[in-house]
Amino acid sequence: MAVPMTNAADLRRPGTRSAGRMAGARRQLSSLRDRSAEVAERNSESLVSGLGWFSVGLGLAQLAMPDRVAEIAGIEPTPDNVRLMRSFGLRELTSGVGILTQPAPDKWLWSRVAGDVLDLAMLGVALGNDRNHRGRTMGAALAVLGVTGLDILAARQLSRQRAEAVENDEQIGEQTLFRIVTIKAHPANVESDWNDWVATQGGEEARRATVTFAPAPGGRGTEVRAELTYTPKAGKLGTVARKLTHKSPGQMLGQDLKRFKMLLETGEIVKSDASTHKHMHPAQPDDRLGNANLIQEEAR
Repeated sequence: MAVPMTNAADLRRPGTRSAGRMAGARRQLSSLRDRSAEVAERNSESLVSGLGWFSVGLGLAQLAMPDRVAEIAGIEPTPDNVRLMRSFGLRELTSGVGILTQPAPDKWLWSRVAGDVLDLAMLGVALGNDRNHRGRTMGAALAVLGVTGLDILAARQLSRQRAEAVENDEQIGEQTLFRIVTIKAHPANVESDWNDWVATQGGEEARRATVTFAPAPGGRGTEVRAELTYTPKAGKLGTVARKLTHKSPGQMLGQDLKRFKMLLETGEIVKSDASTHKHMHPAQPDDRLGNANLIQEEAR
């Protein structure tokens, strides 16, 4: 009678397979926890930005048309109420600018919470005045309560992040970004050329970035990966302004990587016609200018 063959899998100790499954489950759980934390952080940043812009918009409205805002809240626009509404608008505008210009604006968010309490107190007094529209005032009070809850949520999240940053000896409001390009050249040559190029022609972001070089998949050359850690200047408001002017750290680093890739692969850095003229100019460049749109640089 034939004896059944015993393979190596059958010789494993009892529980080995279960232990492997548990280890895999723990890795998946850890990965899920990290992704959840990342999503929560992004949502927190979006909430803070939204509250900051809301505060700026409300403050401008209260300063520009305090009587209309008072009527919307069901409050009679008397001279005293108009002056009070303007003072509240100045407070809102100050808080909004503080939230949008600071890297970790938890203190400004707590100031919004204090302002919400003042708003609720003012609306409570208004409810007791028969000359006001109580239905509108009650609606305004409910809206303020909802915003107060969001202010408290965002302030607590930022306060926790500040405490964690202090505990880990990290810079408050620090951000990290990545930019990757693939260059058709050997990694050793690319690294040498990068060190020479960034020292003489690279921007501040390229010099500060941590750059690694690895063979690209499929033998397509070299994958250049740049990691830049920075603290935004003037907070979210400054970030928006720099993006609009194409001067954000990510845009500047990406431009340097593209210029370096172009130089190594073609031996030259090509610029558009618009980038070489500061003012209005013909769509077709004058032939007498020669090759003014092309900046020649020798690849090292």
